[in-house]
Amino acid sequence: MVGCTPAPTVLLVSTNPYVVSLLESVKSLVPNLHFEVCCDFAQVSPLLGLEAIVLVLVDVTKVRDHGEVKELLWEVTQTERPVATVLLTEECDTTKHAEFLRAGAACCLPRDVNLRKFAHTLNALTFRARAIDQVPQGTGNADLADGNPDPSFYVLSAEMVQMMEQVRRVVPQDTTILFTG
Repeated sequence: MVGCTPAPTVLLVSTNPYVVSLLESVKSLVPNLHFEVCCDFAQVSPLLGLEAIVLVLVDVTKVRDHGEVKELLWEVTQTERPVATVLLTEECDTTKHAEFLRAGAACCLPRDVNLRKFAHTLNALTFRARAIDQVPQGTGNADLADGNPDPSFYVLSAEMVQMMEQVRRVVPQDTTILFTG
């Protein structure tokens, strides 16, 4: 670890022993991440202020008020740093999932998710935090020096530089971008 930056942390909000054991099982597949568990939505708000929290993993049960979940998603999106939220759900209700995604969830996964898929999702959503953590202070790649503010994109070819310039022009608009290649 570089300097005194704490390890990127995944915060699990759940009281379900199965979900906690799922997290325990996936730990070996996701190195360089720290995991914390809290039992109540009310405990999340103070923890969001911790710099190390990069992902909030929420166990959504049938009895949980979906309005409460949306409120938590809104709270997470209001943090000053990027914090992703993944919802683990009992039911596969595409309408509810779409609502959660619009409210700020990065993705919704079934509670019986395959461990490798779960690990891949955690890796993908925490990549940026881990990449920043591994860059020594005062250094960076050429793309950062050229004004690329997002260190999770490493642009090497002229074609990618051109595409990223186009993306930067489109980003302020409320639109969908389709990448193919």
